[in-house]
Amino acid sequence: MKKHDLLKDGNNIIRVLEIQPDKTLIIDCIKRTMPVWVGRSTLDSFSVCNDEVLIQTTNFTAADIKNLNTDQKRTMYDRYTWECII
Repeated sequence: MKKHDLLKDGNNIIRVLEIQPDKTLIIDCIKRTMPVWVGRSTLDSFSVCNDEVLIQTTNFTAADIKNLNTDQKRTMYDRYTWECII
């Protein structure tokens, strides 16, 4: 398991956001809830899957960036880029 992996267990699909020695930060791709820290052993039953499985399960396809107008691109960049201050 590594950062940004998609993992599947039954109907659950999660994405790994951060890995620490004893815990992993994940986000539920189906329920779309806030990220949570879970113990590493919690993910033992999950197996790696790919984006195609996620797209089929959620029936969602992102728009092609080439087809977005200027305002849509600006909104996209504002929402998906952030500065981390530590």
